[in-house]
Amino acid sequence: MLPFKNSLIKNLRLDSNLKQGIQMKAARFSILLFMLLMLTLTLENIPHTQIERSEKILNNNSALKQYYQTLDLVYSSGSAIRYLALSYDDPAFDIYLEDLPATTCYIIIGNGSYYYSVNCKGKVEFYGENATAVIHQTFSALTNGRAWLERIVCRGTFEINATIHIPSYTELAIYGMFKLADNAQCDILSIDGDYVYIHGGVLDGNKANCPNGGCGITANASHEYIAIDQITIRNTKSYGVIWIHNRSTLFFSKILNSSSYGIYVNSTSIQSAIALNMILDNALGAVQIEGDPDIRFVRNTGFPTEAVGVVTFSGDGSRTDFSWQHNLALTPNVIDVTSLSADAAGAFYVTANSTHITVHYRAANPPDWTSSAPPEGTDNVVLSWHAICLP
Repeated sequence: MLPFKNSLIKNLRLDSNLKQGIQMKAARFSILLFMLLMLTLTLENIPHTQIERSEKILNNNSALKQYYQTLDLVYSSGSAIRYLALSYDDPAFDIYLEDLPATTCYIIIGNGSYYYSVNCKGKVEFYGENATAVIHQTFSALTNGRAWLERIVCRGTFEINATIHIPSYTELAIYGMFKLADNAQCDILSIDGDYVYIHGGVLDGNKANCPNGGCGITANASHEYIAIDQITIRNTKSYGVIWIHNRSTLFFSKILNSSSYGIYVNSTSIQSAIALNMILDNALGAVQIEGDPDIRFVRNTGFPTEAVGVVTFSGDGSRTDFSWQHNLALTPNVIDVTSLSADAAGAFYVTANSTHITVHYRAANPPDWTSSAPPEGTDNVVLSWHAICLP
């Protein structure tokens, strides 16, 4: 019986060890579950990061989201026409998504006094001493009823004594200069249809010799899908550009030294972007706005609509309002202010007008407003700010 007894004792010990092992594993698993539960509860109570809060703001503010989408697309597209091609699903722009130019149908050569238009087969079709007439004859020779852009290249110097009217589905590439003739009483270019792309070169209004001269680029009506980029418009007696178009773009251009405003816009314009232009030295200002146009102005020199900075103040223990100039062309309607010093931390709200941004410190328990004032100190109230003007 002894071997049996010894075997029984051994098995009991094994069962006891196994039971203890299972109990230990169960205890460890319980501890692990408890730790995971505590970690989950802790994470739920951790405030979201600034980036996550910013994303929430973007999702709740469609205008701000559109602004950043526009900004990304402006930089990534590289041209006004490609911006339209990426923004709108329209077969007229398909060729630009392949980084190809529209079909070059004619090249017009000018030397300031004589002009001739050469077709894609190398044959001279139109010529003469009137630049506007030769260009209009060339426009008329393009494919009738087309639903795609056809390209005309102008090289050299063109003296303009009557407005050039650009029809629908036309790309005008300028390698040279269009200049109003002395005493001309007209605009230089007029957009007279949809799907027009103008780029390159110089439009000179010759205002010193054209007291009744007009605009650099105007329009006979509001049109759609107009793209203008990399053009210099200067010395016009009237506006550099009259912009009344929808779903249109003006990029990478210079509008300089007009006797009026550089650009005129009004509420007829919707879903347009005017970005990365230089609008400088225009007598009445960079941009005249009438009504409430839906135009996103993005980082134009001479018409700032976005700014960032850091401001520093000295608290006196009772001052609750701190103001600074934003130097923007319009009143900003999206403003982010962050305290960069311990004394600047506190409950505040932000207001803005056409010239200034103001931070108003307020106590948690009104009406004791003074209790919220930053403490007395030298350069102890430091704030960073970012402001944007959105349509």
